[in-house]
Amino acid sequence: MEKEKNIKHVFIDEIQRVPELLNEVQHLIESTSLRFIMSGSSARKLKRGYANLLGGRAV
Repeated sequence: MEKEKNIKHVFIDEIQRVPELLNEVQHLIESTSLRFIMSGSSARKLKRGYANLLGGRAV
């Protein structure tokens, strides 16, 4: 029997490569106790793609 994993933090690097993940991250922030750490090298790429920037909604 596999042990249940107790995941509390999720780290996503280069988030701008898959901006669709930001909608799912926002949903998980609102519905779970997971904490997200996201990094990326190009906020401009996200803005051009009309991605959910989570600004002001996530701490």
